[in-house]
Amino acid sequence: MFLAALDRQETLYGARLRKIVDRTKYGRDKLRAALLFYVELSLGAEGMQGCLVVTTAVELASTDSNIAERVRASFRRRQQFIASLILQGQEDGSIAKHVDREGTAWLMLFLFQGLRVVGKTGVTRKELLAVVSAAMKTLG
Repeated sequence: MFLAALDRQETLYGARLRKIVDRTKYGRDKLRAALLFYVELSLGAEGMQGCLVVTTAVELASTDSNIAERVRASFRRRQQFIASLILQGQEDGSIAKHVDREGTAWLMLFLFQGLRVVGKTGVTRKELLAVVSAAMKTLG
């Protein structure tokens, strides 16, 4: 049942993220929209709850190889999604060609998940938006 709940959360959040990202045209704007989506998830009551995938990774992945594989696969899918946004941005000219797509996608994934962790501490929107601004500068 736990794994079903984990899968369901990933499906629901993934659908919400794609809906938000699809509202914009350029890869850079899509990535910024994704970052802002995670900012909103990391604030208030929802932010204090945290993320089931992150909590699972932190608490269970080191002791259960099946859970670890499930979490790795989830993170890999998200990293590939981010890499596709970066590629789109490189193709449409909104992200510099020299940006390392794979490495930067992992960096952004770590940032997304870090926002969820730090959100549990009650950080402010202003602080999280400063992170988004700094992250966007890595795209050239």
